Amino acid sequence: AIALITHEMRTSLNGTGWSIELILNKYEQVLQPQDRDMLRGVLASIQVSVMHSVNLLDISLLDMDKLSIALEWQTLGDVERMVRETVQRFGLGATHHGIRLESTIKLDAARQAEIDPMRFRIIMETLLENAIHYTSGDLKEIFVTADNDATSIHISVRDTGIGIPTEEQHEIFTKFYRASNARQSPVNGSGIGLNLCKQYVAAHHGTIRFESTLGKGTTFFVSIPLKTTARLN
Repeated sequence: AIALITHEMRTSLNGTGWSIELILNKYEQVLQPQDRDMLRGVLASIQVSVMHSVNLLDISLLDMDKLSIALEWQTLGDVERMVRETVQRFGLGATHHGIRLESTIKLDAARQAEIDPMRFRIIMETLLENAIHYTSGDLKEIFVTADNDATSIHISVRDTGIGIPTEEQHEIFTKFYRASNARQSPVNGSGIGLNLCKQYVAAHHGTIRFESTLGKGTTFFVSIPLKTTARLN
């Protein structure tokens, strides 16, 4: 039943999103700037809703030990495009919250990695969404980096937000767990996003970790292995 509902949700939302993209592409030159920004904001909201519908399905599949990740070889040029598109899409939300979002993204386009595009985007979206929600104070900044070395893609998302209490950091990837200061903030949340991130990263044969200082911010680090001679088959 959950699979059927989430499938219908994604189909409907994607159809609406494609219609908005068509309008933006066809009438971009005649739309007023504020109208273009509004439509891009609606499109971003739709894409986040699609992400949540996938999360809902994956939670049910994880409970049944049936989560299936569709890994396929992607060039790092395609991975870079996914990262850039996600950062750009969340830029409007960051601006709306008075946050300066900066990125340094440079991947070796010719290399390859096994990626599930939908789940990879959800990893990026979850980390950026959390960074935007929990960045506060006088200096509001988020920094995204993506590069690679000889063996792995390395992605980081750093914010100047509320941070995570030291004594609670070991719980942060636990399903439905939210840190005490996050629960006291006006941001609503289920506590499932980072748990799913960890599951998705592990399914990519990668690792996710973080460093955090209470009241100063948090940085999440994701590493995903590249295609090497040891992983050709």
